[in-house]
Amino acid sequence: MLLRRITQHVKDQNWFAVGLDFLIVVFGVFIGLQVANWSAARADRADERTFLNALHQDIVEAEQISRRILNIRITAFNDLESAVDILFERTAWRDLSNAECTAIGNAHIAGVIWTDLPSLSGLRDAGRTGILRDEVLLQNLATLMQRQEAMGKIIEAVQITTVDLPRVHPDLFEITPVIVPLGAASGLTQYDTVFVCDGKKLQQSRSAMNIVAVNIEAYDAVVNLVGIKPWVQQTSVVHEQLDESLGITHVTEETIP
Repeated sequence: MLLRRITQHVKDQNWFAVGLDFLIVVFGVFIGLQVANWSAARADRADERTFLNALHQDIVEAEQISRRILNIRITAFNDLESAVDILFERTAWRDLSNAECTAIGNAHIAGVIWTDLPSLSGLRDAGRTGILRDEVLLQNLATLMQRQEAMGKIIEAVQITTVDLPRVHPDLFEITPVIVPLGAASGLTQYDTVFVCDGKKLQQSRSAMNIVAVNIEAYDAVVNLVGIKPWVQQTSVVHEQLDESLGITHVTEETIP
């Protein structure tokens, strides 16, 4: 109808009417584009909210796992550090506890099992990261991925340098399997090992002392410097930001050591 009218106006050489018709067409196209953009933006906001809720759930689970890992590694590192202080005579001599001997015996085990954030991976695979308007959140997520990548690389590196001391010097350790509960509520158990050792005999082995020195340096790197602790801290940063964005309040947790 509009095209027929424009054609008639051209035939009649009614240029004012022709111009008016074109303005109507342009205005109609503009309004249509604006409505389409508004609808797309509204859909993006809904998708963004859905993604943030899914990401929050992923972060909560990731933080719970990462904190458990950190607590286990920190406890082991503290036992390892106190044992090293005794063996290298930085503190008064005493017999090593079973926990300290176990830390020495397991110091070559620094690996961490973690999972990526499924919601973030899905958003990236779909090419829809553009729906996120919060540049700070994007930067913090990128930093989290960098921390996780750095942790993986340092773990790979230390696995090359660390040494399984009980395997190299089995005569210095007595290893006993024990059954430990996984949690009072679950009723589940698992096998673990307890190490018993003689600090004086360890001191008398130059090879063993060298291995202890190398292993604690590697363990420190994995736990404190560029490994687990920075990863857990950045996970908490993202969690706090998501809580603020979504208006979620949690019970206050302990600060990361």
